[in-house]
Amino acid sequence: MKKLILIILLLSACSKDTEVCGEVTGGNYDRFADMYYLRIDGQKEFVDDKTYNSFFIGDYICVN
Repeated sequence: MKKLILIILLLSACSKDTEVCGEVTGGNYDRFADMYYLRIDGQKEFVDDKTYNSFFIGDYICVN
């Protein structure tokens, strides 16, 4: 029973559906990943081109 609970906790903690919110501090195009990214509070988060073009440095954003 303890192992089952531990597995559930680990899987939920590693979910990619976590939302990242913060201030846009930069961004660019990553040619190796072939995707745009925004730096949100210094953390690189990949986004689509529409999102990339909609936000500016200093804006507050939340992305999945």
